[in-house]
Amino acid sequence: ANPRSGAHCLLTTERTAAWEGPGYPLIGVLQPGATYAVVVWARADVGAYPLTLTHKRRCTDDPAAGVYTQLATRAVSAEWTELTAILVAPDCLLLESMVYVEAAPAGESFCIDDTSLELLP
Repeated sequence: ANPRSGAHCLLTTERTAAWEGPGYPLIGVLQPGATYAVVVWARADVGAYPLTLTHKRRCTDDPAAGVYTQLATRAVSAEWTELTAILVAPDCLLLESMVYVEAAPAGESFCIDDTSLELLP
């Protein structure tokens, strides 16, 4: 209900921890060392709280759990809010790469819509 554009948005529910949230795998998408603009529009289903865009990566030399980088944090409410960040792709052999939305309190639901990843010059 209430998408930002189009007929649908992604509703994230039944989360049991703040780090749980929707993500997009970037293996095969990112060019090593390239810079990207990441955009996600988000809104809280109820209330207000911060959401964070996070990049998880695992290169051949990284720890088994990977490396997590918070790209941006912004407070969201029932109104659509734009989360934007710059992502510099690691210059390594990526075994795992994902950008995802997290940090809402456990049990809180939120929506995302109109996501994009744009290669910058």
